[in-house]
Amino acid sequence: MSKVANKEDLTPAEQDELIVLMEQVQSGSTWANGIADGPSGIAGAVIKTGSGNIIQDETGLKLYDDSSGTSLLTGWLQLDGDWFVGSNLASADTTSLSIFSNAQTYNSESMGAGDVLFGSNSSGYANMLWDMSAKQLKFRGGTTVQAYVGTDGNIVFGGGYGKIGTEGLVFLESETHGAISWKDTGDHTIGYIYSHVNYGDPAYDVVNNFTMTSAPLGGNYNCQQWTRCYSDNTTYDNSVGFGMMTKPNDDSYTFLLGYAYGADDANVGNFGLTPHQFTVYRTFPTFIFKVDIDNANISINGGQTINEFSTDGTFAGNSDTAVPTEKACKTYADTKQTADATLASLAALGTAANKMAYTTGVDTWAEADITAAGRAILDDATAAAQIATLGAVATAISVTKTVKSAGGDYTTIQGAIDFFASKFCTDCIINVDAGTYSENIVVSNYLSNNPSGLTIAGDTRTLAGTSFVDGASCNVAAVANGGSGTVALSNLDETITVTGSTTSPDFDADGWVSGDKVIIQGDATNPTEYTIASTANNVITLTVTAPAVGADGTSIALKPNRIITSATSTAVATSNVIFKGFYVTTSATNKNVWRTTAGWTVFSECLFAIPTGNNQPNVVVSNNGIINVGSYASGAVTFDKTSTALQLGALTASSCAWRAGQSIAEMRVYNTAAINCSIGYSSTGASTNVSRNVVAALCTTAFNATNNAYADFTSSYVRGGTTGFLSQYNSYMLATSTSAKNSAGTGYSPSTTDTEGNVYAIITFT
Repeated sequence: MSKVANKEDLTPAEQDELIVLMEQVQSGSTWANGIADGPSGIAGAVIKTGSGNIIQDETGLKLYDDSSGTSLLTGWLQLDGDWFVGSNLASADTTSLSIFSNAQTYNSESMGAGDVLFGSNSSGYANMLWDMSAKQLKFRGGTTVQAYVGTDGNIVFGGGYGKIGTEGLVFLESETHGAISWKDTGDHTIGYIYSHVNYGDPAYDVVNNFTMTSAPLGGNYNCQQWTRCYSDNTTYDNSVGFGMMTKPNDDSYTFLLGYAYGADDANVGNFGLTPHQFTVYRTFPTFIFKVDIDNANISINGGQTINEFSTDGTFAGNSDTAVPTEKACKTYADTKQTADATLASLAALGTAANKMAYTTGVDTWAEADITAAGRAILDDATAAAQIATLGAVATAISVTKTVKSAGGDYTTIQGAIDFFASKFCTDCIINVDAGTYSENIVVSNYLSNNPSGLTIAGDTRTLAGTSFVDGASCNVAAVANGGSGTVALSNLDETITVTGSTTSPDFDADGWVSGDKVIIQGDATNPTEYTIASTANNVITLTVTAPAVGADGTSIALKPNRIITSATSTAVATSNVIFKGFYVTTSATNKNVWRTTAGWTVFSECLFAIPTGNNQPNVVVSNNGIINVGSYASGAVTFDKTSTALQLGALTASSCAWRAGQSIAEMRVYNTAAINCSIGYSSTGASTNVSRNVVAALCTTAFNATNNAYADFTSSYVRGGTTGFLSQYNSYMLATSTSAKNSAGTGYSPSTTDTEGNVYAIITFT
């Protein structure tokens, strides 16, 4: 036939064969349309029929359908054995059968040799695939297998969690897949049966776990019997919901899990349930867990009935029917003494008469004898009282020690203080040479009958630590070279001039020379340290251009040349002591510069600085301690000088310059200044602060009394800031002859003499 199509010469035998074929065509056979060239562009033999063509070419045997007026390829047996059948093989979606004799990619899917595809493997089309390599008949959607017939003849479905075989219908383990589900007309899942294995033992299979949802996707459903559900909220008689799980072949481990809410006891009883109860049974009718809905209680194994989870942390109910929550148990336990080895050791002591306890090791206590005479010594509050009890006479010493970096008795101030430990001092002195001493000072454990017992002397110039505040009184203590009247500050180039309205101070006469330091609160700057180039009478020349001064509340403070600083609280005093001529500060955050917790502390010619970022009070007295700043008189010893506390850098909200606080403490401050602090002078917590002839410049609150405190701020000044005198929370403040010149805010709060305000507080002016 190919020679005829190609018009080649035929052999005699081929000619005879062609004659026979033509006779068959003429006799009306299926070849009635004869033989001709194939369709345009197709080389090969063509056999035409009434509605189509059969073409054999170099690719194989093809079947075309011409009935629609368009020649559509509907069948193709390829030379390599592949076979495709469909309504139009131009698309996989209109191909019904594909037989793959060779491995290849078909419609973007890899097919193996021997695979057979029934239908289209496009997304959204159902099809079957005989997978030769897996030896499985797969039922698919697109290329996703939904079920398959395996080599063992079982039908596997549900993502591999169910199968049908010789064992019947089997559901494999799954905690999340529902093998059988119920849905309403809105496609809401209202119930399902799922399968899950064992709880750790393959012998225990849980089957027929039945769940019926009560509110799928926001709807409310009441369920009657197994499968009848209603979308309203009606409670139906004869209704029961239940599930069950069993251990195969062992009835002793049969569990019934149920909740009954129907009114028909007979119907409910069929399942071993009681109306309005949720019950778990182990071999009915013995239950292991039961919730009684009507009576709101829980019972386990027939034991005590529980009807409450209690949050009462006092256990006041003393109930057998309430179970406390974790928080309630912790609240109760927190009120009890925890187990402690020290307490256990103490409890084991005999506690006989005239015994005392002492430690022999960690958490280990023993007893020793103690006489009445010994107790009389121990209960004395002071060393002087102990001496009196003993009937002894103490011999006082008068000693002077020096502190220098080289050539002195000691190189540290603390070393000199420690020398006086346990000694009875009268007029004992520690002379400290000029310099910086980086140490934490602790003054304690020596005997004295007044603060003059131990003096720590630094800068001896009378104006050391003195401040001059624009608009405030000048040199109230009337010390030499300090001037008098009202202060006026001015600046020109490198100079600062301090003028007193009556007389002006004389800095060079007081000994202030090149290299000394002055701290200036300018019109627009926080307190900043400057170096002195020279002095002449009341004029200080700096090494740099002077800041602008002269606004109300601006100030200068002369810095002593003895400096005490520490990385922790700089100093703590529990014994009587006098400090003269020191600059005291700390680099620590949230630490006091000085704290007196017992005894007397007197400061004269001192300057205290709170560094930037420190929000703790500067000088503090507490726990029955007493501080005198700037002035003190005891017998023949009199101090009447100036000390200054200032906030360096940016103002910290809670920092305070001078504070008496906690436990009946007392602070007496005279002729001092608090500059650029949140609170200048404060008394709090049943303590007393007597600060007279003092000035608070540019402080948020200049003078404060709070929490049952007493404060006497007679003849004091406020320059700049926000609130001048503030009394609150049952406190009393005496503010006679005061002046509150604020740049903004309130001068006095409460504002009316003898009128309560700010929670029963009073400010008195007369």
